[in-house]
Formats: sequence, structure tokens, C-alpha cells
Amino acid sequence: MHQHVIIEDFVPYDSSVHWRLHDAYFAQRGIDAWREGEVPYQSTTNYAVATMQANLLVALARDLERAGALASDDEVWVLEVGAGLGQFAANFMRALDASCGPEGRALAPRVRYVASDYSPRSLTEALETPELAPWVASGRLMGAHYDLRDPTTMRLYGGAALPHPPLLVIASYIADSIACKQLQRRGAHWFESHVQVRAPLHDGEPPTADAVLERLLADARQRDLARELELHYEWHPVDLDAALGAPHADLVRHATSGLDQVTLHYPIAFFSFALAMAQLLRPGGGLLVSDYGTVTRDQLALLRERRPAVYGNSWTHEVDFALFDALGALPGWQTLRTRDPLLSVHTALVRPSAPPGGALARDFARLYLHGHAGEDMLDFAAAARQATQAQDHARAARLWRRCLALDPASAELHYRLGEACIDAGHYARAIDTLEAGRALDPTHRFDFEFHLARAHCLRGDAAEAERWYRAALALEEDPVTWTNLGVLLESARRFDEAYRAFKRALVLDPDATRTQERLALLKDRWWQQQVASLAPAERPVTPDATRPPPPSRLVEPTS
Repeated sequence: MHQHVIIEDFVPYDSSVHWRLHDAYFAQRGIDAWREGEVPYQSTTNYAVATMQANLLVALARDLERAGALASDDEVWVLEVGAGLGQFAANFMRALDASCGPEGRALAPRVRYVASDYSPRSLTEALETPELAPWVASGRLMGAHYDLRDPTTMRLYGGAALPHPPLLVIASYIADSIACKQLQRRGAHWFESHVQVRAPLHDGEPPTADAVLERLLADARQRDLARELELHYEWHPVDLDAALGAPHADLVRHATSGLDQVTLHYPIAFFSFALAMAQLLRPGGGLLVSDYGTVTRDQLALLRERRPAVYGNSWTHEVDFALFDALGALPGWQTLRTRDPLLSVHTALVRPSAPPGGALARDFARLYLHGHAGEDMLDFAAAARQATQAQDHARAARLWRRCLALDPASAELHYRLGEACIDAGHYARAIDTLEAGRALDPTHRFDFEFHLARAHCLRGDAAEAERWYRAALALEEDPVTWTNLGVLLESARRFDEAYRAFKRALVLDPDATRTQERLALLKDRWWQQQVASLAPAERPVTPDATRPPPPSRLVEPTS
């Protein structure tokens, strides 16, 4: 067990050194933080959610046009803060064109979407992905470097300033992942969480805080680095005005008024950003926040320890959406938000200068209070994976089909549905689904060819199965694909070709047990074929020579 050294003694939680590691992780990891599954993102970026947000933009533009605050030919600028992988931006633009009705299609050419991130590496990599590159080339989407902790940093990719104020600013999974104050109220007194950070000391490493911290920051991508740190907490009494300053202390008091005891997270930098929207947004525009957390004041009225969740080497915290009501109480401001504690993702729309009338409130209720397409997408996908693990493949296929109804142009959902249909024994349906998905996947993110080969093999069409296996291998050599092709060739008694396929698989994976077993069986069958071709007098008398060969049939390859 490693000895731990204190790299920082007790300081207020939001100023702790572990947030430097958090920032370094995203700066060094780029979009792989999301693409390789370390940081979750589907909850707020899937197509169903993006369609809801795009429909909100349509409703917001309609509201302002009716109020005379937006001309019918004005450009409509949208700023996404923390674009990450870029999947939400791509889905949002696609939804405007395809899933928001005639109003969406009419508005889409006027929309200029700015995908921003505080990590230059993530921003560059996202803009170059196949999902975003076409929108960038069209001029309808552009990137910007932006750290919301310093609003003056807003610069488009290339250095230009944002030419027009945005009508809508979108911040998904941002308030939860920015440094926050951890506060408690006990009667008349407030307390703030302080943290001490300890890190493992490596053999031969100088036992100094600076040396250990330098090593951690040099490669913040190390697996489980965040989990190896030890964070020790203490509650220190604090003067709320001194700790937060104006107007943050007043916002917290408003959100917690009447509660004798409170535990809350206050992302002070995010609320500074939210307050700055009064100057950044186009008049009548809004800040749209989607995140996980609490939605009722009752959920704040407890004295408890609320620890962060760790994803990759980053830290996140529940967002207390009751705090947004305090923004809505400011003169001229409006807050519309979800209040159902059963939702996995909550949404708030904050408008610093809302025109009179309730049209947008009705649209918000229709989209977020009565519509749950984004939640449905998550629940159906989670249930489909559980059904697959339980080997209930027909149910998995039904659930993937419901996901596909929410995102008909998703290559991945076609892939999942096709795979489930194969495992459920519905080969013709699998082939139709996989071929449709392959047409939606020009960059070959998913191995449609491999599963098309499986489906044709199981359907009994050896020629088509071979064609698709060879197509899969032309894209990427894989030992399982070579092995499956070898099984197919062996079943056709093309033993020399099968032998070469198995040998190639073993070059790629020398320890592949299944391939080794298939090659041993092939040698036995091949020997039997050679013996059978000899005249009776020339045949060796061995026990193996009298064993009947296995039937010549297609063998189901493993996936």
C-alpha cells in the first residue's frame, strides 16, 4: 500500500487543488474522456433530448417574433457552453432540420450555432469529428474557446469575437462539474466545507507536496488517479457574506429562506456566469441548464455529507435546482424549470429580460413537464442492455426498436437492433436493419459488415456471409472475423483457405483458444479428406481414419 502525503492542507472546497487536476484531465484527455466511456454524456446529448432543446429554440424565436423583439429574417445565434464531444451540437442541428416541423425547417437556415469549450484540445477534436465537420463546412456551426469562469475569454475559433449576442445559451452537465461551495446552515449559523488533499507517494519520489503535485499534473490522464487521492473534509464556521460576496449570499438566503437546516452545493462560478447572461444574451433570450440533482427545497433541508461523484479523473456534484428560483425572483427575470424528483435529468430556463405573456411558459411545460422523450431514450436503452445481459434477446430488440423510433437516423441504434435481432433468431429483419444502419455510417464507426456476415451465415447463405466477412476484414483485420471466416470456409470443405484464415487469426491473437481449437479440428478433417482420397490399399490403419467426418454445415460463428 502506498504511503500518502498531504499535498494541500484544509482550504475551502471550491479552491482545492483537486480542481486543478480536474481541469488538467480534460485538457489532456480531449474528447476521449467521453468517447471511451469515462465521463457520461448521453443523458443530455441524445437525439431525443436535443430535439426537445431545438423545439424550445423554435418556441423562443416564435415568442420574440410575436413580441416584435426579433425580425423574421434575423440570424439566431445559439451558444453551447462545454460542448465536449460535440454530439449534442450535431444532434441539435440535425433535429432543427428534421424533427421540429415546418417552423424548425424555416428557422434552421437562420441559426448560427457556436460550440464552445474551455479545453482547446477537446474543441479542436470535436470540430473535426464526422458528426460536426459537415456543419462547420456549411458555416452554420463554429467553435469558440470559452471558459465561463472568465467571461472575457469568449473568442471564436480563430480569434474573432462573437459577432451577435446569442438568443439561447445551453449549458448541459456544466453546473455539476464546476468548482462549488459546499455549505451548511444550522439554525442561525453557516458552515463551509474545507478539504485536505492527500496523494500516494511513489517509490523513490521526494515526499514533498510540490513534487507529488507536479507529477500528478504532468499526466492527469492516469487511470484512477482521482480515486487514489484522499479528500478529508471538515466543516468550518463562516460568514456567508464574506464567503460568497454579493449577490451570491442573497441568492442563497432567498433559496433557503424558512429552512432551519440546510446542506447545499453552490457553484459560485456558474452563478456568476448566469448573472452575466443579463449582458451577454439578446434581450428576451435565455440560459438553458440541464443537469442532475435536486429539485425541491425539502431535499436541501437535511444535514448530511454530500460527496462528489468521480468520472475519469473529474469530480461532479448534484445541482440544487431550487437555487434557480432565486434568479427568477430578481427584477425582470424569469425561471421556468422541471420539479419532478423522479426525473434523471432536470431542466431550467432562466431569462434575464422576459417579455410579458405566458406563451413560452406553455411551450416549456409541453416540452419538459409533459414530454419525456429524453428520459424514454435513456430508460429504453438501459432496459435493452439489461435484457441482453439476461439473454432475453427478443425483448432487447423491442426496446432498441423503441429507441430507434426516437432517433431514426442513428447508425448506432440500427447496429444495436440488428445485433439483437440476430441473437433473437430474426435474421431477415436483422439484415434489413443492418443494411439501413450501414448506409448511415459512412465513416465505419460500427462493424456492420461483421454482423451482416453473421446474419447471412445463420440464414444459410454462405456466399453472402463470406462476402461480408471479407468486407469487414478489408476495413479492419480482426482475429474473431478471421476465425469466423475460417469456420465458414471449413464448412464448405475449402480446407486450404480455412487453414490460412485460422493462421492469420493466430498471428493477430496467438492466445485465441477458440481459433486454436478450430485449427486442430481442421487439421483432423483435412487429414481425413486426404486419407479418403487414397486407394483402399494405401490407407493407413489408424483409429482416426475410421471416425466419420462431422457433417458439412454452416457453424454459427461467435460474435
